[in-house]
Amino acid sequence: MTNSPINLSDLIGRVNDSLCRSIASLSDLITRDAEARAYINWKLELLWELRDFQTLLLKHFDLEEEGPYNAALIREAPHCAPRLDELEDQHHNLLTALSRIIADLKQADTIRKAGEAQVCSHIKELLGRVQRHEAAERDLLQDVYFQDYGTGD
Repeated sequence: MTNSPINLSDLIGRVNDSLCRSIASLSDLITRDAEARAYINWKLELLWELRDFQTLLLKHFDLEEEGPYNAALIREAPHCAPRLDELEDQHHNLLTALSRIIADLKQADTIRKAGEAQVCSHIKELLGRVQRHEAAERDLLQDVYFQDYGTGD
């Protein structure tokens, strides 16, 4: 690691872009035609993609929780602390749900059609939760940093 300063906004942008690509890749994996793939190959590819997604989420949440990101928000808008606390709580919940999905997938030697559909459904639900979480974070940023004071007449 170098001692040069990190451009936090560039780093957040890169992590967010990676997160979006990972969500798209997972979405593709869970919607592939079952007949067009071998189950064990699909399972392994999905498992690895979920692991990569987990790592990206951890990095993303570290940036927010451990970096200057959240501290700056609280300095600028202390009244937003409860919203930020709620978003941080969601980090733990999202990671727990993802770990549960990974464990369920690993325990399945072969999944019957209904079980496979259930795992895919849980992944789809989790991806939606992550997207809603990210939207709530963007809304918070807009509320703190982009206020429209209008113009005078």
